[in-house]
Amino acid sequence: MALATLDDRNQVDLNSEEESSMAESLKKVRNKQILRSRILSVRAGAYAALHKYGKARDDYESALELFPTHPDLQKAVQDVKMLIYAGKLVKQSKELFAKHKYFKAASVLTTFLKKIPLPHLHISVLCNRSACYLASREYGKCVADCTRALNFFHAFKDQPPPGSDIHFSQENDTPRTLGWLRTSHIRRGSALCWQGKLEDGLKDYLMALSLQKKIEKIKFVASQSGEKETKYEGERIDINTQDGENGLKHSRQVASIQQDIKRIRAEISSSTAGDGNDETEIS
Repeated sequence: MALATLDDRNQVDLNSEEESSMAESLKKVRNKQILRSRILSVRAGAYAALHKYGKARDDYESALELFPTHPDLQKAVQDVKMLIYAGKLVKQSKELFAKHKYFKAASVLTTFLKKIPLPHLHISVLCNRSACYLASREYGKCVADCTRALNFFHAFKDQPPPGSDIHFSQENDTPRTLGWLRTSHIRRGSALCWQGKLEDGLKDYLMALSLQKKIEKIKFVASQSGEKETKYEGERIDINTQDGENGLKHSRQVASIQQDIKRIRAEISSSTAGDGNDETEIS
């Protein structure tokens, strides 16, 4: 009986050791899963920053398989899937626009604005939809979209939305950000001119000219500092030989905007002269 009791105790001690060993093994497995999940999440975030949303989705989903109920991973998967969908809508709208199907392209971008709740992305989408409206001669809608895009930009200067890769602060202006602003002003200015609002259109073109010069100055300075990724569109000339702008000769894009401004001013002058002649004839 004593031997039987001793055997039972030995069995109990053995089970306890097995449980301890199993718990330790499970802990190691879980730690490995946590480490792998973190690595996958970090890599997914890097892919997302590079706009490689397909790869980001794959990594987030792999991490989610390890921890299916993790709320942050669930949200990350949903967010990246939404960005993939957003990219498909933008691509679809560009293809339609290239085929001169402006109404359909605008409709796709309208879907984007309704289903993608990321206001900082709406700036470029509104700018693109304004191009559709301008091409289809819906000038009022073009003006409204450009105005809305510009309002978004200025509203975000004080508090940029989370996840935005656009710099909204004047101290951190980039050619990409300024480019959206310039394009919005040009399209709104063009639409206003087609509506006969030449003075208002001229103001937008003058703002666009200022922005384009700023873009080229930033690129010029970057090119002189040896930044390989920056491409300067103008030409280098001798210091202070053109308008005192430190060796900067502006690109054909500046010249094009200047020509548009010249034509608008000529139309304003012609219109003013015409109005004067009409008044003289009436009197």
